[in-house]
Amino acid sequence: MSERAEDVLDELDRYQLSPWRARDALKVILEGDSPALIARALEHTTPLIDCDEMAQRHARLVADEALDPAIRGRAALALGPSLEHCAFGMWDEEFHAPPLSRGTFADLKAQFRSLYFDASQPSSLRRRVLEASVRAPESWQVGAIRAAWMTDNTDWRKTAVVAMGWLDGWESELSDALQADDAGVVTEAIRSAERSNDVVGFGGHCLQHALDTKAPVSMRIVAIEALPSVRGSEVAEVLNTLSKDEDPRISESASWAKEEWKIRESAPDLNDFELPE
Repeated sequence: MSERAEDVLDELDRYQLSPWRARDALKVILEGDSPALIARALEHTTPLIDCDEMAQRHARLVADEALDPAIRGRAALALGPSLEHCAFGMWDEEFHAPPLSRGTFADLKAQFRSLYFDASQPSSLRRRVLEASVRAPESWQVGAIRAAWMTDNTDWRKTAVVAMGWLDGWESELSDALQADDAGVVTEAIRSAERSNDVVGFGGHCLQHALDTKAPVSMRIVAIEALPSVRGSEVAEVLNTLSKDEDPRISESASWAKEEWKIRESAPDLNDFELPE
């Protein structure tokens, strides 16, 4: 099985096989005893969590204290989109029903809340659990985010910023995070602020970080890829300049962002439409 599993994962990694066609093989890998294969499989299973069975398989991995905390955390993150779908879904609508049953949804939320508040659990797991749980908002998460943001621990501050992007009311903190000294915090702040779409000064900070040649390339790329959501001719000028950058990572990202910006800029603003009375 190990050799066959590796072949399947290799094809998935090379985009030669879709996760849906590899569904049965991925199920077997997740129930197997190879942490290395499980870790690789979890890179592809998020879109497959469309039923209680797959969600419960991931929940068992999250709970398995014999596994590396990084694997447990990855399994938790994989559950995030399904939690979000359930949080805003309509179980009574046949064509809009969430992927999980009410019972499984409730179990996952309870499991994540319990793990977060269990101080004996690895810190890295508790952070990933918080990052996943906010996809289905609950009141306890507000205090958890605030505590994470107020700490001096950079990893927890990054988790706080990730979580802020999924809940309302953190625009001021995200604005501060965009100006943080730590590149990792700034990177996550760009992602969350773009998702929030209501952070004062977001566009200016994105332009600044995209042009900062002293910043890590990974952070600059995230800033560049967020620029299509910013209106204004200055954005086009910056992207045009960066598309000619000597670093192919920067130039390729900027070229994509430039085309995306053109598409969005030419699209009609729905706020300009008036609804009939």
